[in-house]
Amino acid sequence: MGSSRPGAGVAEVLKSPMLFLLGVNLFAACTVAKISLDRIVTQLIPFVLVVLDCLMLITYMPVISLGLRDLVYR
Repeated sequence: MGSSRPGAGVAEVLKSPMLFLLGVNLFAACTVAKISLDRIVTQLIPFVLVVLDCLMLITYMPVISLGLRDLVYR
């Protein structure tokens, strides 16, 4: 199974916030909350895994993204 064009577009939209979360915002949150990076990363692992699972489902199962599109624009 490959990814479809709409599925790849949805995947890009979902991937962008995750990259920002793991980028500059993560360091800013650690500084503001005065928490070590190690402590916050261990708490974020379940969240990141759920986001990656959703990303894989939407990318490799085009029925999800295309079915939702067809349902909305019927």
